Amino acid sequence: MIAQDDVLYMVVTDRFADGDPTNNSDTDLGAPDRRHGGDLLGIIQRMPYLQALGVTALWITPVYPNPPGAYHGYHPLDFESVDPHLCSPELGPSPFPPKDGGWAPGPARASADPPFRAIRGWWSGRSSCAPAIP
Repeated sequence: MIAQDDVLYMVVTDRFADGDPTNNSDTDLGAPDRRHGGDLLGIIQRMPYLQALGVTALWITPVYPNPPGAYHGYHPLDFESVDPHLCSPELGPSPFPPKDGGWAPGPARASADPPFRAIRGWWSGRSSCAPAIP
């Protein structure tokens, strides 16, 4: 739960940090409307930076698979999978932090933005990284 005193940092995952270049099969840094390669591992690797900024809660864009060219997460194709462009073998089958804290050091809380606010518990173990992109 994000509290009133939290310092919230919003991340467009594809634009933040590329932690795993092996999942960058269709990136184009020169095209603003194409994927740039940021992923969940990149966020985890930059946690010390976020902590140094004083961030206590992290809000990331949706992680669902999107059609080609939709880098931001707001064109979901499958609400029970994670976009393989955001996954990394280092994260294992679930890219989400364990309930005991997980992604330390860094912000104490993380939230992903579901495109439809009525969806509840979308990260409850049903969502997992799809197979790696060939």
